[in-house]
Amino acid sequence: MKLLLFQAIISISLFFGIWGLLNNVNWISIFKIERIQENTEEKLRELYWELFNEYDAEIKDIEVLAPQDSILSKICTSNNIDRTQIKLHIIKSDEISTSNQDSGIPEKGVMENQE
Repeated sequence: MKLLLFQAIISISLFFGIWGLLNNVNWISIFKIERIQENTEEKLRELYWELFNEYDAEIKDIEVLAPQDSILSKICTSNNIDRTQIKLHIIKSDEISTSNQDSGIPEKGVMENQE
């Protein structure tokens, strides 16, 4: 019985000792996780940007960009985000409708036939 108790104490001590040692190792720096993460983010950004450019056109009109840019700047300022790290792209997409035809609401000045 003493031998069984001694082996259990040794096993539990070894388990928590090894766990504590492995927990103190900085695995992120050993496997260079940060560099891999940055490379993955860069590749995903390029892939998505190519995809967006292929199917939709980018809007470069200053009248459209200026209000969005000012909103983005205010959001970045209020949340302590570096504005130089964010790029604003506005895409013209068929998924977003700007006309009232889809909603069933007649446009201003257009009368529907009630008959």
